[in-house]
Amino acid sequence: MTEEGFPVADVTEKTRPRFTRISRMWWITLACIAVAVYLTWKSIDATGPEIVVLFPDGHGLKPGDSIRHRGIEIGRVESVKLNPSLEGIVVTAMLDPDAAVVACEGSRFWIVRPQLDLTGVRGLETAVGAKYIAVLPGGSGQAKTEFEGLAMEPPGSLGRGGIEIILRGDHRWGVNPGSPLTWRGVEVGQVLSSSLSPDALHVDTRVRVLDNYRRLLSRDSKFWVTSGVHVGMDGLKFQVSADSLATIARGGVAFITPGRPAETDAVRPGDVFTLHEDEDERWTEGATATNLLRHSPPPIATLTATWKEKVLGIPRTRRMRSSGLTIQSDNGPEVLLPSDLLEPAEESKDTYALEYSWENESRTLRVESRPEPVGEISRVALGPGNTKSASILSGDRMRSPAAPEDCFAIRNSWHSEGDTIVVIEMISQSQLTQRDSHWRCDNEKLSRDVWHGATVIASEDEKVIGMLVVSDDAAKVVPLFNTAF
Repeated sequence: MTEEGFPVADVTEKTRPRFTRISRMWWITLACIAVAVYLTWKSIDATGPEIVVLFPDGHGLKPGDSIRHRGIEIGRVESVKLNPSLEGIVVTAMLDPDAAVVACEGSRFWIVRPQLDLTGVRGLETAVGAKYIAVLPGGSGQAKTEFEGLAMEPPGSLGRGGIEIILRGDHRWGVNPGSPLTWRGVEVGQVLSSSLSPDALHVDTRVRVLDNYRRLLSRDSKFWVTSGVHVGMDGLKFQVSADSLATIARGGVAFITPGRPAETDAVRPGDVFTLHEDEDERWTEGATATNLLRHSPPPIATLTATWKEKVLGIPRTRRMRSSGLTIQSDNGPEVLLPSDLLEPAEESKDTYALEYSWENESRTLRVESRPEPVGEISRVALGPGNTKSASILSGDRMRSPAAPEDCFAIRNSWHSEGDTIVVIEMISQSQLTQRDSHWRCDNEKLSRDVWHGATVIASEDEKVIGMLVVSDDAAKVVPLFNTAF
């Protein structure tokens, strides 16, 4: 306080750090720039490889149309232009990152458009909607970005496995690419193409026999043309029989192996067989039983879970059945089965029972608690001395697959004559789609009541590679990823 009695204040200047002098608007601007950079980086990272496909015609394809595989969009058309020679078009497309493996050697592309003939209707959705490019991936070939597109869907799109041979005949006899190759009426392959022989005196028809049916093929196999219509006389009766409309319209080829087929390696890719115009009944009469499996089938068990539950206060007995596989583990004999067969064990411990049967052997297994599942497969101990040694699968007949492959689903079935027989169903690699823990199977014939828990063996070496798990809406192969099996 001064002498006059008035207070005096000391004023000093306080200096703030330089960065605090920046306006809040600049901070907001910097944040927006950071977000823009991040979003730009994410958008660049979200695109897959760019490919170029050369087609002879455009068929109305335009930028923005999709590239599809198995009905799922995996890319988009960026541009459609005429090539410099004006003899075709150049399509530039961008694949999704997840579909980058499609850009490899061997992939085939074609434009899907409406096609109407006696064999059926294809590509009808493109009649009123946008066209699209379909692709058949080439597998794990070398990376590639430029492809020659196909004028139409390739006849071999059902799968690439198998052995290709040549059938030489005096005429084409109405056999077209895509026609079926059959054994006793069951499709076991496909006609790929027809061309003149080098001397122009014959027609060479190239066919593929699928891997799962190669054991039917021998150097003694006989091939003939199936027109689809058969006319004959039985006494005074005039008989007419017909195959499917597709066979009538496009023809087909059938074959049989008189006697017992030789080993598969007796026929090599590219071997030439004679294509006959008509079937000789002696060929079919001379055919004997042929085992499609080189080894004896694995020991398939039948499992039946029973338990009691109350519905509106009324007790009732429930049952659930599946197939199973008996294996030998470090803890003794165990049975592999779908995990959902054990789900009621937790809620109905007192009434839950699991019956195990194999051929003439049957016993009831008590499940005290639900075992730890291996993915969607569980293991239940059978206990020592409870199974025959012949009914246990050894470890050398099992392996963990690296990727989807051609395979068989196999199960036991009761026969009207009282015997237990083995039933198999082919599952092509083209029907399997890789998922995180399983392979989705696009086969509508695999019903839950019949195929749930069926053992899956590889077509290549007939080793057990998984188990078929069928729900109400889908079937899937659960591979044996656990090598401890």
